[in-house]
Amino acid sequence: MYTTVRESQGAIDASARLMDQQRAGFNGDDRAEAVGALVPLLVDQVMAEAGVVEPAVAAKAVEQARGDVSRAVSLLRSWVSCLPREATAVVGWRGIEVERRITPAMSEPDGGQFLGASLDYAPRLLNLGSSLSAETSSDATEPAAEHGAEPAAEPLVLPRAAARLEEQDLINAAEPAEPVDITRRASAAGAGRGAFGQFLSRAETGALTALAYTAVREGPKQADPTLVELRAGQLPVSVPHPRTGNPVRIGSVPVTTCELVLYHVQVDSSGEHTDSGFTLGYGATAGRVERRAISAAMLDARVTRAQGNPPGTATLPSDDAEWLITALDGQEATGFVEHLKLAHHVSFASDLDRVRAVGETRAEED
Repeated sequence: MYTTVRESQGAIDASARLMDQQRAGFNGDDRAEAVGALVPLLVDQVMAEAGVVEPAVAAKAVEQARGDVSRAVSLLRSWVSCLPREATAVVGWRGIEVERRITPAMSEPDGGQFLGASLDYAPRLLNLGSSLSAETSSDATEPAAEHGAEPAAEPLVLPRAAARLEEQDLINAAEPAEPVDITRRASAAGAGRGAFGQFLSRAETGALTALAYTAVREGPKQADPTLVELRAGQLPVSVPHPRTGNPVRIGSVPVTTCELVLYHVQVDSSGEHTDSGFTLGYGATAGRVERRAISAAMLDARVTRAQGNPPGTATLPSDDAEWLITALDGQEATGFVEHLKLAHHVSFASDLDRVRAVGETRAEED
């Protein structure tokens, strides 16, 4: 905080009290519970960008920030930074207890399609009446699986849709990446694909979506992405027992994962095809904001594809992992933009002096 602002502490306290008065009507716990119940995807977005899965605390952060996602993310990250780290667990996405699984690239994938709970197929019409009609309530009890399949009593175990393409050598997949915890690093730049993947999972949602879209619109021809599989559900988390060493399940994390392929034919200077396969991209995010996982997979595929380009090939910003790490850091971007609201009259006075001095010098020369 700038010293000149701190000197006006009375005004700062009054400003905070005025904000509290505007939020009057419910106590803090009631407001947080209402946020979690009414806008769960907003809470999911805050958890994803913060990299912290704790719905009750995330809802409290959203309420305290009055719906400002960036501020809520900052509050949640600050809160978790003060907590002790009790254990570390590495989990594989194949262990997801599937609640929703779609494969737009295939009509009949192995294991079938499971639409799950989704508004993707509902008309986008604003309902100015009740939020949930009786008809919708009754429909919600029907199974969402394809062909009227009964809901599974046990967690679904489904094969990867992309496995069929890999068996036919149609996918140019990147090498498996080692997980890297970027919260223990100064920067994700240069730490490899594992760190880049975790960064994408925590990136600012709007920037992530926008850059994924521009990567397609401004990229080379015949570079269209196709979503091979999107699955959402609960990912079990287990840690070793402190005495026996045996794995003990301590809970689960709501996640959404996406595998996407990018089609682009490589052609050398002579016009010969050098590579006609698909490039696989992978994205994941906490919660159910599915465009986050899709966008992350698109950018992962772009970066992976660019790494195989011939030397001298023009590179778009969306193909550069280090540039994306800068552009997608929502907390850094928001912090810079919003710090402009703080007092800058001292530095601006210095700028005015320089501009005036230049003007006076030019006037004397004329």
